[in-house]
Amino acid sequence: QGLPLHLTQDFRVPADVTLTVAAGSVVKLPEGVQFEVDGTIQAVGTIDQPIVFTALTDDSAGGDSNGDLSTTMPVPGSWDAMWLDSSSSQLNHVQFRYGGNRVSPNNASWRTPALHVRGDVSPTVENVSIVDAENQGLYVSGGTTTFTNLSIERVGSDAIYLEAAANPTFVGLETSGNSIDRVFINGLSVLREDRTWDSNGLPIHLGRDIRIDSDATLTLVPGTVVKLPNGVQFE
Repeated sequence: QGLPLHLTQDFRVPADVTLTVAAGSVVKLPEGVQFEVDGTIQAVGTIDQPIVFTALTDDSAGGDSNGDLSTTMPVPGSWDAMWLDSSSSQLNHVQFRYGGNRVSPNNASWRTPALHVRGDVSPTVENVSIVDAENQGLYVSGGTTTFTNLSIERVGSDAIYLEAAANPTFVGLETSGNSIDRVFINGLSVLREDRTWDSNGLPIHLGRDIRIDSDATLTLVPGTVVKLPNGVQFE
């Protein structure tokens, strides 16, 4: 009925369970709280009625639902993150605001990306925005997810952080105002399977040496920029 939903502690959707979030829903989370999906989440909003995951103190979504007027204001790191661990999940017209810390804002030991796609999974992610996160915007550890119309703004570290096993596709990626507007690829030593790098114009930064195996092909789309730190080679 349009009322915001307040979570009080970590929330998990177990395997074999589906959570459906209605268009226009606002979900608010307090400091340190995470939203983990081992089963399925169907969060399908619309342009006029997006679904918002945000800080408990964010009065711009769902009103002053913590009842303190303007005493508290949202800041980056006001809640933890969403973790997606299944291919059956769907996010469409969803906003993530003010995430990025497992404990409390500015706790340097517990910063985390605002949205995690974890493991060899490929959920559907379309028309998603990540804003004002304390750490990276998006983290992907594996799978072949296609991110369509992904927007990342004003996050406190890399726009996107990929592990070597991740092979995502970005269609309509927009970034602005981030501390580091780049795609960082971690731990990529030997590429043993075909891969295409297309970061929609964001530079790709490698974290270590890379070697293309004799049976693998790496395709770089026109305009791709690859940056390497001191001592790193590309073989």
